[in-house]
Amino acid sequence: MIKITLAWLLLTVGITLGEEDPIERTVARLNSNSMWKNGAFADINLPENAMSFEIVRAAISPFSSNPFIHQRLLRKERDFRILEARDVIISDENPHFKALLYVSENQHFVLIYQRTNRNTWWARPYPIDK
Repeated sequence: MIKITLAWLLLTVGITLGEEDPIERTVARLNSNSMWKNGAFADINLPENAMSFEIVRAAISPFSSNPFIHQRLLRKERDFRILEARDVIISDENPHFKALLYVSENQHFVLIYQRTNRNTWWARPYPIDK
C-alpha cells in the first residue's frame, strides 16, 4: 500500500527521480556567464499587470521581433501550456526575474522575463533538451 501511495504521489506531483529541474538548470547556466543578457532583444509592450500567459504569447508570437525565438516557432501561431512559474535570481543589475516552464508542440522551453519599465517587458525563451 505504501509503494502504491508513493508512486501515486510522484506521478501527481510530477516528480521524476533523477531528473534535474529545467528552470534551475537554465538559471545556473545564465548565472555562469555575466554576458547572458547582452545582445538584441525585442521589448514586449504590455501593461505592468500583464498575466504570464500574455507575456508568453507575446514572446513567442509569429509576429514578434524577438531575435532569440527558436526559428521553429515562427511558422504560425503556437499553442502552449504553462507548466510552472516562479521568481528567480540571475546575476544582473536588477537580479529579480520571473521564469516559467512551458510546452509548445511537445518542446519544453524556459522563458525568462522581467518588467523593464511601466509598460515594457524583456523576455527570452530558452529551449530545453529532454
